[in-house]
Amino acid sequence: MIISKKGKKYSFIDYFKTHEDLKSFIKTENEFINVEFLNNKIKGIYNDLSYSNNTVRYNLLGWYIVGQLKFKHKSAFRLQFWEERGYTINEYITWLKRRRNNVNLTSLSNDNQNKFKYGVFKFKLYGNPICRICNSELNIDLMGDTYHIINCKNNNCQSNLHKEIDTIRQLAFLPNDIFSKKNKRINPQYKNIKEYWILNGFTLEETTVKINEIKNKLRKIPMNSSEYYQILTGIDEIEAKERTELNSQFSVSYWIKKGYTEEESVQKIKELQRNNSKLLMIKKKENPELYKGINSNQIEYWIKKGYTIKESKKLVKERQSTFTLSKCIERYGIVDGTKRYTERQNKWVDSISRNGNIKNGYSKISQDLFWRILENYNIDEKNNVFFATKNSEFKINKESGGICLYDFADIKGKKIIEFNGDIFHGNPKKYKSTDFPNPFKKTTSAGEIWEKDKIKLNIAKINGYKTLIIWETDYRYGNKEKIIKKCLNFLNKQNEEHEKIY
Repeated sequence: MIISKKGKKYSFIDYFKTHEDLKSFIKTENEFINVEFLNNKIKGIYNDLSYSNNTVRYNLLGWYIVGQLKFKHKSAFRLQFWEERGYTINEYITWLKRRRNNVNLTSLSNDNQNKFKYGVFKFKLYGNPICRICNSELNIDLMGDTYHIINCKNNNCQSNLHKEIDTIRQLAFLPNDIFSKKNKRINPQYKNIKEYWILNGFTLEETTVKINEIKNKLRKIPMNSSEYYQILTGIDEIEAKERTELNSQFSVSYWIKKGYTEEESVQKIKELQRNNSKLLMIKKKENPELYKGINSNQIEYWIKKGYTIKESKKLVKERQSTFTLSKCIERYGIVDGTKRYTERQNKWVDSISRNGNIKNGYSKISQDLFWRILENYNIDEKNNVFFATKNSEFKINKESGGICLYDFADIKGKKIIEFNGDIFHGNPKKYKSTDFPNPFKKTTSAGEIWEKDKIKLNIAKINGYKTLIIWETDYRYGNKEKIIKKCLNFLNKQNEEHEKIY
């Protein structure tokens, strides 16, 4: 047999060198067993367990071995209980008298801690123990120097009405720290578990109704958000945000609480984000099906929660619009809200450009075209040209709030070239207006994409810029030199070499 103790494993014969060691263990675990009387039986059990393939946790070992003795009688108030364990009638009577003289609850010490036991759980408390569910006194038996908890004296207590639910009885009789250690996944402060409502006086039937109400509220809210935590625990919004931050490894407050400086905390978060991103990419490649619908910005996430496709699309749009112009105007008014939103967009663009993350907004093939075009500019003129891998994409502030980014811009010549990816901009040669080509915006149709692109081009026009659109498929799979010449003609940068070719 293998004994598992605190993450380590021991063979039975390494833990108990002889059957005498086993006898000492049984005597310590159970005072009602005369190990000398049962010596031969214990020796047989020792030999059997030495060759057994079972694995038993150490905290259950005492119960397991006593179980091997296969006693028939369980009540210490019966003479047969004592006889089969190797004791005489005189020892039984002596115990019975002592127990009856000491079992009065008022004899429990208020100055020193009394020993208690419920099932496999042992703990110490001052004075009388009470039921944590209904605050009634408990029925206990004194065995030796330990009080064994039997049940609650209140017959209508949930611990008596639902004896089949172990966690309810543990919740009723065990101190909070013992209960939490045993049931690490159960937090009695959370409203989506039965223990919370039972501890607050609700019946099991009422509890079921309450849990369903809470789960329905939580369905529409992303996990780990402060709003989710607020509903789950019933605390106010400010406290929920504070607790969420303190419990999140991606929060500076979390690391400062652990003794890091603010600068070290920021570095720690960046390191975590990089590692998590790498691990996630590996896992997604290995098991793509497992990662469908795991985030609240995916349609599949909401479909799994029981919503229709139409409802799911709407919820994804709401999730993706956590910081929008309309929300800023609603909170700060038209003038200040528009200003705040535009400043935030500008900061975001500057940040991703500064940190080297701007690559998320362009394709490599587009940059190939732009560098080829730049070769036709004089040194002095190159400072007027903007595109992602040269400096940054050119941006124009919108009067209505926010910004527009343009792929290639010659600000002196007032010319803009937009390099449109086929799927991201819904190439009309490939998609109908009712198609949904963009894999990252599954709720946006090609028609809606075209409308947004028209607005973007119109904003450039209002600001005095002429625009040219190049489709990815025309450059990637078509005649590259022809496309380059087309762009140079548009920019008034005709090149003699291109003139000879065409």
